[in-house]
Amino acid sequence: MRKKWMGLLLAGLLFCTMGLSSRAAEGYFDELQTPDYEELGLKQDTDEEKNYSMDACDGKIYIAGGNLKVEKEGKEYPVVLVYNEEEETWGTIWATFLGTEGELQLVAGDDKLYLLENKYTQLNVFAYDLSTKEVKELASFNHERRERGNSLLYDGNYIWMIGGAYQDEEGKIWEPHGEIKRLDVKNGKMEVSELQLSCPCYDAQSELFENRIIVAGGINAEGKWEKSTEIIDMQNQEIVKGADYPECYDGQIVDAASGSFDGKMVVSGMILDEAHTTDTFLYDSAEDTWSALPDRLTDGELSYSDGVVSGCYFYVYGVEEKNQSKEHVFRRLKVREKEELSTGGDEDEKDVPQITEEKTDENADLEDTKEKESKSEDGATKIIFLVCGAVAVLGIGMKIKQIIVSKKKKTEEEDRREE
Repeated sequence: MRKKWMGLLLAGLLFCTMGLSSRAAEGYFDELQTPDYEELGLKQDTDEEKNYSMDACDGKIYIAGGNLKVEKEGKEYPVVLVYNEEEETWGTIWATFLGTEGELQLVAGDDKLYLLENKYTQLNVFAYDLSTKEVKELASFNHERRERGNSLLYDGNYIWMIGGAYQDEEGKIWEPHGEIKRLDVKNGKMEVSELQLSCPCYDAQSELFENRIIVAGGINAEGKWEKSTEIIDMQNQEIVKGADYPECYDGQIVDAASGSFDGKMVVSGMILDEAHTTDTFLYDSAEDTWSALPDRLTDGELSYSDGVVSGCYFYVYGVEEKNQSKEHVFRRLKVREKEELSTGGDEDEKDVPQITEEKTDENADLEDTKEKESKSEDGATKIIFLVCGAVAVLGIGMKIKQIIVSKKKKTEEEDRREE
């Protein structure tokens, strides 16, 4: 009998150990299927990469820029990738009204895609109606100097262009600037604000929260990741300094992706060194605080990336370089639950995102809760948990054994009385 209980004890310990091992293997964004370039008729050349641009609208994610192009009748045109979140399928929009010179960025909203074709010395802006497929040119502007690296936002009335860089006269160096511009989508007029970022940068991460724009990171004049966070208060027409970005160090890759949800901004993508354990951080706009998240975007080097929060997930698309090879990657991180999304989530939102894979039943949700609690414990606590579990299993076994023996003795006493 003792051997039997020892066997059960060892099985329980093995089960707990297997559970901890599977949790230890977690810690990265979910990897999603990238589009089949050949099936979609796209040309692919990772040697000619440019920055990607992402936004989301009505359950679909739109991706432009990079090297997304198609050839038609001997001429190349840009392509916008379309990812259907519910069906997990890819499609395309052929932008035959655009050229492939320069960089292509987009913002989405009100059932429209706004495409900004930056030819460095000329900016052309188009509105693409997602319902009617009609295209309208909104505006065209000429630049005295070559410009790139604006961070884009859309608030329903204006397309905001935050920061950027002008090329020097010799055409060798990109010099960051702190200009803040906005384009009226109704009349196509561009306005330049008197406000400017105190720390000029380009390719910054920016997100919109009601009447405020949060600007974090970007490439500064030293060619490094900018540590400052700046808050553009559009209502009071002022810029306020926010909490500094938590991780800035030598050798850090100056590339990241961001998204926003429920008053929070998630930023991820910087490559790590041995002294740093994560590349994903969360900014709380109400508290003006940064916190680290345990899940990393990748274990390689991700470049040309962009991101967006849609539904329950933070999606990132870019080019990963690992083991001297390049490939396109599409990943996501769960940042909120469906019930939070359906009810608005402001009152019930968590201080940190729900870092779990999607489950389909109550048992799976319970398992997720246990896994998240276990992740937050240190190694010593886990050992105590295992020992306590083992003692509990052994104690239950001994208790059952006592009950059986007691019942057996009681039965024998009753038999003797009957005799």
